[in-house]
Amino acid sequence: ITFLTTESSQRSGDNNEQIGFIAENSETVWLHIWGAYDMGDDSIPYTIRAFEAKNDSPRSAIQLDVGVSSDFQLDDDLPVPTPDAIPGSIMSAFDNDWYKFEAVKDNTYIIDLIYEGGAGWYLEMQLENNCGKTACDLLKWAHARTQFYEQIEYKATKTETVWVKVFSFGGIPSDPDNAGDYTIHVRWGNNERNIAAPIYVGWAPVTATVNEEHDELWYTFSAQQGTTYIIKANFPNPPSTALEIALKDSSTTSEVGSCTAKTSTLTQCRYTATTTEQMWIYIHCGGAPYYPCAELLTLQLSACSQAPDDNDDPTQAEAIVVNGKSHSGEASEKDEDWFSFSAKQGTSYTITLKLNKGSEGDLDLGLYQGCSSEECDDELAISGEDGGEEVIEWDAAETETLWVKVYSVNDPCPIKYKIKIEGQDPPCSYQCPDFSVPKKDCVEKFKQCECQGGYKANNEEETCEACDFETCPLYSVRKTQCVTNAGKHCKCLPSTKMECTAAGDCECKPCDTFQCGDFASIKEGVQCVTKFKHCECEPGYKKKDGECVPK
Repeated sequence: ITFLTTESSQRSGDNNEQIGFIAENSETVWLHIWGAYDMGDDSIPYTIRAFEAKNDSPRSAIQLDVGVSSDFQLDDDLPVPTPDAIPGSIMSAFDNDWYKFEAVKDNTYIIDLIYEGGAGWYLEMQLENNCGKTACDLLKWAHARTQFYEQIEYKATKTETVWVKVFSFGGIPSDPDNAGDYTIHVRWGNNERNIAAPIYVGWAPVTATVNEEHDELWYTFSAQQGTTYIIKANFPNPPSTALEIALKDSSTTSEVGSCTAKTSTLTQCRYTATTTEQMWIYIHCGGAPYYPCAELLTLQLSACSQAPDDNDDPTQAEAIVVNGKSHSGEASEKDEDWFSFSAKQGTSYTITLKLNKGSEGDLDLGLYQGCSSEECDDELAISGEDGGEEVIEWDAAETETLWVKVYSVNDPCPIKYKIKIEGQDPPCSYQCPDFSVPKKDCVEKFKQCECQGGYKANNEEETCEACDFETCPLYSVRKTQCVTNAGKHCKCLPSTKMECTAAGDCECKPCDTFQCGDFASIKEGVQCVTKFKHCECEPGYKKKDGECVPK
């Protein structure tokens, strides 16, 4: 029987024999072991094992998450891997382990490989890119052959996927139980100012760890003049020792802003750029050696600029109609918004401020009186609750103008909101405005008032406005609420008739040509009496021969 031989190992001497191959199909394979020469009746004992190499090509590479440890600690000169390091094992000279991670342009990365080597063999690693199906391009090669540690430092020239290859040099120990076990880890290499990692506005939070005294991390960004930048550091577990976060400019010594966290879970630094320049964020641990400042922190950079508006003080307050539509605005610690409304004695008011959906921050609400200039005489009420809603309730003791201020104590960026003022009058307390009369005895709203002739209702302002553009002539009365055309909107008194010129001048002229006589009167609805038919007799009389006679 003839078998197809796919791989073989025929090393000379007293050595290990090893075969490595990639299975093209799911099938049963056979392994043939034989003596290299005729040994007669002698025999050679051996052991054999087979293992699967899961990540032995770029296509099956294991994803590495970029870690945040500032450096590996040394314990008796042997690096101690961090908890997020990945364990691996090189089983033979044919065994290659592959890993990959996403490198971002201009970021510096450090790849640490820790293992316990032996005489005559070492582990090495290569950093590669452009990995196709069969080949990659070599970027860096770590082969110091220290028997316990290899390291690659790499600054990315572009954003791309890079691969790390781990393999052996000089074989592996003959004892299968003492194979090439290792751990691998990739971390940010931004523990010095000159290799600061870039951080950008709007990025997802960057994760970092600071865990030794004097240990530090550096980040950098380009600040634009007039823009306010917010640096937020969040600690899931509050640090037990001081953690310093400072903002530095191009000077190597000066600081333009700093904040220190000891027990709080959130630290926020703010800086408004006075010029366009490069800035650096410096994170430093001030605790005891090897005592973690913060087991984990996240760092995020955001920015904003303040758009100008017209209601920054009481003299420019925007008027709000009570029980009208909501008003929209934006406010921050450097931009307060002012509103005004007309308060009526005895009315109860509710002022409600709500943040827009998606807005973050904290706005406060104030109610004032006597704001004849940029300052007010009295502060009547304040609402400074945490969260997205503020409410002030106020009973007006007199009829006057009141002012409302929307402001923030510590939010540098504009926060979008809506504000509404609602009023509730006591029962039957509504006062009808000038030129109107009540429609009923108990008046609670404007709709229950009726404007006088010559005035029409303004429901929004709750007033009666003059609406006559023409005057009814002598001996006439108005037919409509507003007179804009005397010929159409006015009615002459009985016995007169409306006559208008082409220019629109109208007058009521006498039109009776017949006298009803004794015991008779003008019939109702008759404008002009021109014949006896337009007359009617008094009770007890009847019409006969053009006059009224007794029945």
